[in-house]
Amino acid sequence: MKTLVTCFALLLAACGGATTSLDICHAGCDSAGRCVPEPTSQIQMCHQNCDAMGPEFIQTDKAENGACKNAEDMRSKTVGCYQGTCDQVSSCVQQVQASCVVTQG
Repeated sequence: MKTLVTCFALLLAACGGATTSLDICHAGCDSAGRCVPEPTSQIQMCHQNCDAMGPEFIQTDKAENGACKNAEDMRSKTVGCYQGTCDQVSSCVQQVQASCVVTQG
């Protein structure tokens, strides 16, 4: 599963696609499946919930883009956190969230 997520991340990078909150949600599901003994059905439901929240994530991304100059970098790094070691996911995500370079408005 980790290989699939890594390949997907590389595909996005190669295609120049921006990392979105939807990507973060799916990475969180994959991380939960890897780090916590969750049944496959729970992980599948997690992915379905991510997809259902797609329109909300678009709004979240727009708000983050307006608030943080480095919003895209933060989203990309958050996906990286979820792909990292299980015991460091939470602290990694917290560090990324604290790294917002505030947009001067």
